[in-house]
Amino acid sequence: MIGCHATFRRLDPADASALIALRLEVAAVNESAMGASLAEEQARSIQSFKDQLAREGPSALFGGFVDSQLVAVAGIHRSSSLPSSAHKAALWGVVVSPTRWRKGLGRVVVEMAIAHSSLVGVRRVNLTVYLPNEPAVRLYESMGFRTYGTEPQALCIDGHFYDAQLMSKECKGG
Repeated sequence: MIGCHATFRRLDPADASALIALRLEVAAVNESAMGASLAEEQARSIQSFKDQLAREGPSALFGGFVDSQLVAVAGIHRSSSLPSSAHKAALWGVVVSPTRWRKGLGRVVVEMAIAHSSLVGVRRVNLTVYLPNEPAVRLYESMGFRTYGTEPQALCIDGHFYDAQLMSKECKGG
């Protein structure tokens, strides 16, 4: 389903422009899936992306490329190094180019992010899906994520509120 021209790897600062282009492409189609408005995405500097991609350690972004074009991304972020919460991380920024939906690319980059989190000792991965986004919910459920709550009005874009579905998965690690 993915195709023979797909490659996957951890992103680095040289991928910042491609990451911006992908995020803008997705935001133009579905802002709420991004968790930010198109205007907010357009306002981010390339340097902020380069800085984010330059970080070493447990937080990372993984990308899928088709014919050298970035078409899928998933990030993993461990927000705390304190021993009491170092066992968990957040899956974030999962986006797939609308031209490549339902090809399995999102699943691969999410699997890479989860595998990376396991390697750095994470036992639990949490995520937030802004609703409605049934394709994303189905993907995460098929990967073993379970809903543990809903945040009402978690996001407001142009006066429209979106709820968030909170999901979690135990993974090998720690």
